[in-house]
Order: sequence, then structure tokens, then C-alpha cells
Amino acid sequence: MDKKFLKEVLSIPTYSRNEILMREYILNFAEDNGIESKVDIKGNVYLTKGSEKMTSAEYYPCVVSHIDTVHRQHEELIRKNERLPIVEDEEGRLKAYHPDTGEQTGIGGDDKCGVFVCLSLFEKLDVLKGAFFVEEEIGMLGSKEAQSEFFENVGYAIQFDAPSADWITEVCSGIKILDEEFKEKIKPILAEGGYHKFSNDPFTDVNQLAQKFDFNCLNLGCGYYQQHTNREFVIVEEVKKSLEMGVKLIVFLGNNK
Repeated sequence: MDKKFLKEVLSIPTYSRNEILMREYILNFAEDNGIESKVDIKGNVYLTKGSEKMTSAEYYPCVVSHIDTVHRQHEELIRKNERLPIVEDEEGRLKAYHPDTGEQTGIGGDDKCGVFVCLSLFEKLDVLKGAFFVEEEIGMLGSKEAQSEFFENVGYAIQFDAPSADWITEVCSGIKILDEEFKEKIKPILAEGGYHKFSNDPFTDVNQLAQKFDFNCLNLGCGYYQQHTNREFVIVEEVKKSLEMGVKLIVFLGNNK
């Protein structure tokens, strides 16, 4: 795993309804790597890789993250296009410090860890779609307007937006996002990677996708802790574990419904 890449993503300030720097970063990443990209009227970003390798009978794996955070104190940094200093402590935990005060501030691992994992998966896999939603933190407003056309040939979606690295969302805000057949199919793969805890969780974007579209969804922990506070931190090894699990799941499930 590229730790420098992770720190770079975590350094980008973003806030609900003010996601411009992260959106530009993702679009630049796509251009640099020859990945198709588009932005909808809401500001959500959609990436597609490997369309020339697909047949009409195949479906894309899709990875998901949201590009806003709750950290309103970073709005001035966004305006000035200024980055957050990211520091790694002796225990391999990444923390952010405000460049003006020098005090610890929210690193925004929720969900910049997810953004990093999704972009890294585009580097590692030949065929993939990705959806990066705005305004998740204020009610999933971006994913509520997810473009139907983009998801027509998606076979399943994996979001990376939960604390720890042993967290599997099965029910999200009362919506069951995966069926029993899919759950039983992926349980051995998840267990191999240290994911055991199926849970009932508050909202994230796959809640909307599961309601709008006919495919199974999954949400996995990706190594952030104490989210929504100035004490938030990210454990590097757990982000790595999440990325490895993303690769294993997609290789195992393939380009299928």
C-alpha cells in the first residue's frame, strides 16, 4: 500500500456542500490514469475503467465512498486551497493538525479513507466502476440523486465507510443491503481477511443504492476511529487491510450480477 498516497488524500480538506478540492483531486487522478470520468448536476463523481474489456453479458464491480466530511473548521482551508499536515505517531496512527493553530483536528478518515481505498482499487484492477458521493454526512443527499444510467450494468457495490477493520454493514438505517445468498457467498472471503462483525448501522450511501437499484451492496470498515471529532485518527495497517479485502472480494466475485 502507498502510504504517501494515503497521506495525500487525507490532507485534502473537504466539508459537506464544499467538496470542490476532493472532487478536483479525483478527476485529476482519473485523467492521469486514463480512467473515464463524469460529474452529475449534484456534484457526484463517477469513474469507469475497462469498458473495452467488458462483454454485454458482464457487470461491473462498483466501489463507493463519500467525499464530504463533518469538519466545518476546514472551510477556510478549502477556500485557500491549503492542505492539512498529516503526522504518523509511534503506533502507526495518522492524525491531522490545523496549519493555523497547530492543534489536532479531524483528519476526515470518514470517509477520505474510503476515497483512498477506492482510488487504489482503480490502480490495481482492470475493470471497475466507482461512485464518489457528495453530502453523505447531511443525509445522503448526493446518493439520493445517484444516476440510474451509471448503475444499469453494475453487478454489486462495495462501500468503504465504517470505523475499524472488522465491520460489515448488513442493515443500514433499517434497509437490508445484501441478501442471504450473497452474504453466505462472501462470508468465507471476509473471514479470511479478518472481517467477522455483521452489524446494523446508521446511514451511508449504499442505503440509497440498495433501495434504488437491483444489486447487492456491502459496507466495510476502513480503519478510521473517533470520527466526527477533533481526536479522529486513522490506523495505516487497517486501511491496508481494507484495501486488500476490496481486491479479494472483487477478484472472487468477478464481473457478475
